[in-house]
Amino acid sequence: MKLNQQGQILISYMELVPAVWSINTYSTLRKRGKLTTDVRGGNGRHVSIYYDRLNDHYKRQILEVLGDRLARFCEEVGVELDVPTEPKAQRYTKPDYNSMNFKEQELCRAKYNIIKCYREFTELNAEEMSVMGAKREFVEMVRGGMLCTDSFHVVGTVSFKTLERWDKTLRDGGDVMDALGPQRAIKHGTTLSISQQKNLLGAWLKDTQPNYATAYRTACRLWRFNREPIHSLTTCRRFLMEWESKHRSEATFRRRGIKPLRDECLPYIEKDPNSIRFLDVLVADGHVMNFQIVNPKTGKSCRPTLIAWQDMRTQLILGFELMVTENTMSVASSFRNACLNAGRLLGVDGAALPRSLYLDNGKAFKNRFFNDKTDLQTQVGGLFERLKPFGLEHVQYARPYNSQTKIIERSWADFEELEQMAVSYVGDCIDNKPASLKRNELWHRGERKKAIAQSGMPTLWGAYKVVEWWISECNNRIRTGRYLPGVSPMMLAAEQMQMLEIGGRTLEGRAMDCMIMNSKTAKLKRNGFNVNGTWYYNHIFMTLVGGSEEYLLKYDILASERILVFHEDGTFLCEAKVSPFQDVHAMAALGSDADRSKLRHVAGQQRALERAVVDAATGRSDRIVAALSEAITAPELPPAADMQLVADSCKSEPEIRLF
Repeated sequence: MKLNQQGQILISYMELVPAVWSINTYSTLRKRGKLTTDVRGGNGRHVSIYYDRLNDHYKRQILEVLGDRLARFCEEVGVELDVPTEPKAQRYTKPDYNSMNFKEQELCRAKYNIIKCYREFTELNAEEMSVMGAKREFVEMVRGGMLCTDSFHVVGTVSFKTLERWDKTLRDGGDVMDALGPQRAIKHGTTLSISQQKNLLGAWLKDTQPNYATAYRTACRLWRFNREPIHSLTTCRRFLMEWESKHRSEATFRRRGIKPLRDECLPYIEKDPNSIRFLDVLVADGHVMNFQIVNPKTGKSCRPTLIAWQDMRTQLILGFELMVTENTMSVASSFRNACLNAGRLLGVDGAALPRSLYLDNGKAFKNRFFNDKTDLQTQVGGLFERLKPFGLEHVQYARPYNSQTKIIERSWADFEELEQMAVSYVGDCIDNKPASLKRNELWHRGERKKAIAQSGMPTLWGAYKVVEWWISECNNRIRTGRYLPGVSPMMLAAEQMQMLEIGGRTLEGRAMDCMIMNSKTAKLKRNGFNVNGTWYYNHIFMTLVGGSEEYLLKYDILASERILVFHEDGTFLCEAKVSPFQDVHAMAALGSDADRSKLRHVAGQQRALERAVVDAATGRSDRIVAALSEAITAPELPPAADMQLVADSCKSEPEIRLF
């Protein structure tokens, strides 16, 4: 060993070869510039090692062999000896054979068999073709499929260097097969302090979902401000990944919210399909269709809303309604359709009620029309309350933002196939829009306009008929899931109908129509009764106005042109129609001819009523009694509403072309 002109310690390579160095180490140091070559006359080349350029691992190996000599040499030449720090904690460990999984055990056995054959082949053929030749010949025979075929398929590929490495690993491990097992990282504690961990987690656990690098930069700003040490991005990323693996649910909730927590982390309830039968539970929900139609009222484009009622056990869609918006009228109409269709399937002349209802939590389902409690004085209640004496046992609403509990949500995915057939399809999300609705897609936009010009924009009536056809096809489609293994919803429903006892859960058609009618109590005002923002009037009201009696009103939300008025004791009083004394133009002279004609008509009716009262009071005539005699005749129950619920203009179209 010696000291060069730059003050670096040079150690002869030959001093170390017998103890710690190998061929691979020599080539590695030569490639990395850790060796120097001196030429000495007749002695040839002499290789030395730069001690100061070595890493701590090699320095510790040198000190184990030349520690005392190197220390004395440095003392003589007056150079400070660089003693490396203690080695880092072991990062990897190897499990024993019993702790490995099946694949790890199989790979370990394959490596062991190949190395045993490798040694035997080398020992038998070393004299004929040398040791190195025998080893390389073995590698070629294994690759060619002539030796160790089963083990080679498990390992996948081998090379000479790979077999040498496995051989050395097996010798170092005492020729025990466990030595060829996989390495597993040893997890050590992080170098981050408690305050630094809180700062890093606070920067990462945000609903804006920052990535690791963004959270790291945010934490570094806090550490610089607090004069704390700055750690590397790798250290911080490793800490966050380990923390997330142990606190997956908390990380999901803090970063993404309660719905991903329920959908991905929390356990789900697995319901037994055989615990219920056909018509035990009806599930209802609304779905905004992903194509546009012409609004029959405004003439503008809009996306219709489908309200459907599905049997939970058989997944049979019994009733539906297609409306411009989701409202109480569409829900009531679709429910009436479902009950009537169920009765038709069961051979009942009327409607068949389910035992239970499972509804969406929206405003159209959860309102007073359906859920109003019974009043003790007037016995007025919501629709579901009035249906309980006829067999409806229970009504339950789904938890908000928990679509897994509503089996009908799965059916909306099937409707996507129907929606994509429409020329006015708009996509189910922003990222899945058709090309014709994206920017700079001129050709696709032109093709869309041509298709709409050729077939026309879909109407509400046309969309209704196509959805009706699609539901009929879905009800007869063979399913392969757990609930319907190899049968269609209609087939399973037909099978369970034979065992169904529907007695006590039926209603006549007219009785069902009467049940759909809503009820409320109100006092009589000068303009009659106000129901949902509309005034209803009968001429008999002018003789009763001002009294303290409360009247029972029954009205059909599917046919809102009239209401039925009853006394407190339940006796019928009269029928009231939409009042003409409302929605009159404030200045008819500035309006249209229709506005002026309506004002003259309303004013004439007002004067006629006034003259009738004055004449009757002065004894000139009794025509007020004659005028009111027809109004107090009890009318029949309202007829069944038109369940297609489309505009008159749509019904009269000679040809309907939706797709």
